[in-house]
Amino acid sequence: MSIKNGGWALAGCFVFAGALWLGLPSTVLAQGCPPNAYVYKTEHKGGDIVHRCRCYENYVQSQGRCLPLHTPVRIGAAAAVYGEVLVEQPDGSWKQIRSGTTIYSYNRLKTGPNGKVQFMLLDETVFTVGPKTEMLLDEFVYDPDTSASKVTARIIKGVFRFVTGKIARKKTIKARVRLPVGTLGGRGTDFIAKHDPTTNRSTLYLRDGKFEVTPRATGKTSQFSAGQIVVIDETGIIEVLPLSEQKWKRTVRKEIGLVGSAK
Repeated sequence: MSIKNGGWALAGCFVFAGALWLGLPSTVLAQGCPPNAYVYKTEHKGGDIVHRCRCYENYVQSQGRCLPLHTPVRIGAAAAVYGEVLVEQPDGSWKQIRSGTTIYSYNRLKTGPNGKVQFMLLDETVFTVGPKTEMLLDEFVYDPDTSASKVTARIIKGVFRFVTGKIARKKTIKARVRLPVGTLGGRGTDFIAKHDPTTNRSTLYLRDGKFEVTPRATGKTSQFSAGQIVVIDETGIIEVLPLSEQKWKRTVRKEIGLVGSAK
């Protein structure tokens, strides 16, 4: 038996969607998939039999386990914090975030008039949140074996920047941002999403990657590429403009400011 990345590599081992179950004793591996998972595929590799496990519906993988959906799991930490940056507590109160504070899925976050924060996720993807912002980090799934990631966030108001981490950039990352007037989906990517609750208008600055924008009003998905600005309101997509590098830099300075090492 050989240990690799904290897991067990042996004949008859059990694998979750391409990644060995992490932190599980060999007795569990020998018996089968962990609780709330099933074998969906069996492969023969180099004389070994590899069983691939998958979580049952309504469960999500986290660190070698299958947990019920909406169970908070660690997804990263605050790397740089400026001003008032708060995270909602289970009792409904709000607590100031400090540099190094652990962030969990389903955390609700908000920043004050001068508040800014940069979060580093487990795959080195970076969320940079600007002032007067309220958002919810819904879901983050990261497979360290394939470097594939999935992240979902909900913006209630304000602005944030999403930059794919160097680990995930080598493989695949799926980003999904829910806004009050629509949804943005992206792959491999660098963008800014802003929602103004006064006008109920969202503006998307698409710097790098491929994107799908679905306004809530129409339900129709449109494809967009890097170098575009997309504006959405309660009626649908109302404007598409070119995004120059100069315009991008001005937007970063104005909306996000210099936080951490993001450029």
